[in-house]
Amino acid sequence: MRPEVDRWPVQSTKVSADGEQVEDDADRIHKRAEDLEQFIRDTLLGAQELQSKAADLNQTLSRRDGTPEKSLKQMKEEIQAMLGEMRTRQLGGKKSIADEEMDLAEELYQKVKRLFGDPHQATEDLKAEITEKLSDHEGKLQAAQDLLHSARGETRQAGSLAEQNQANLTALERKRSAVSGVRQEAQEVLGEGERLLDEANQLSDNINKEIEAVAADANTTAVDVLERLGDLNLQLYGIQRNYTELEDTVNAANQMIQDPEKNIHAAGAKAKDLEDEADRLLEKLQPIKQLQDNLRRNISQIKELINQARKQANSIKVSVSSGGDCLRSYRPDIRKGRYNTIVLHVKTTTADNLLFYLGSAKYVSTPSTGYKAQISTNIQNCL
Repeated sequence: MRPEVDRWPVQSTKVSADGEQVEDDADRIHKRAEDLEQFIRDTLLGAQELQSKAADLNQTLSRRDGTPEKSLKQMKEEIQAMLGEMRTRQLGGKKSIADEEMDLAEELYQKVKRLFGDPHQATEDLKAEITEKLSDHEGKLQAAQDLLHSARGETRQAGSLAEQNQANLTALERKRSAVSGVRQEAQEVLGEGERLLDEANQLSDNINKEIEAVAADANTTAVDVLERLGDLNLQLYGIQRNYTELEDTVNAANQMIQDPEKNIHAAGAKAKDLEDEADRLLEKLQPIKQLQDNLRRNISQIKELINQARKQANSIKVSVSSGGDCLRSYRPDIRKGRYNTIVLHVKTTTADNLLFYLGSAKYVSTPSTGYKAQISTNIQNCL
């Protein structure tokens, strides 16, 4: 979700830029339409002025309805006819007058040509040019009107797109706000998760320390129990020896009973000694029983501590290492019976630092530096 959330601001910026570009294009098209409309108006005004000037010129050059009564060619032909007729007639002494008339007619012809011929031709040329320009301007006006109509349609479309872009920008702003809120909540949840993870790590460290403390207490208790077992073995050995002596004494007493008269006093003394010895043995057995009860309670406490350690720890990795070498697995042949002897050869330079872990699959740890231990289960894998 995070990459999509990061793309939203980029997309919103792109859409905003596109909206601004469309708005700028609409403004530019609208401005061009206004300029074109003003140009068309100016062109129409110029055409109207040209028409007015042409009408004024035609009115100036015409005598009645704005157009000459005769063309220059007709006037020239009439003048030539008049001159020919004048030549054919015999005017006699009026030749000089005719010559003057002719000169005046030529002068008048040149004057008429100058006053009417050239301006009329210029007017015709101007009229043709104005007509052509008017036709051109009418085509341009029609094209401008079509362009204006298209520009108005594009302006309306641009306005619609601008409104749609504004709505999209508003929606994107709302989404950006929502994303910011979600990101803030995610950061808060992440902070809470980190805090919980730190607490879990701290709790795990505390549990590991408690497990180490419990294991140390269990090791100490096991050492104490083994020492007490050794003492009990010694005491049992003494008790067996006392019972052996007592049996010898009973046998001797039986022999003396065969001669009651001879050994009656000795038997009485022996009986007294036996009673004293029995009382003494009972007194010795009393602390042994008490020690046995204490040992049972200690063993129960050790089992409870081991069970608690098993519940708290997922696995206990145990290694028996010596000089960088590790004994991966060792499965001796365990026979039925109470005692089994296992011989394990380990090469090391510091024998006092050896640490053996013996027991069941849950690895009851037993530090050993040189004493015998009674093991009733198989040695499991050492990892």
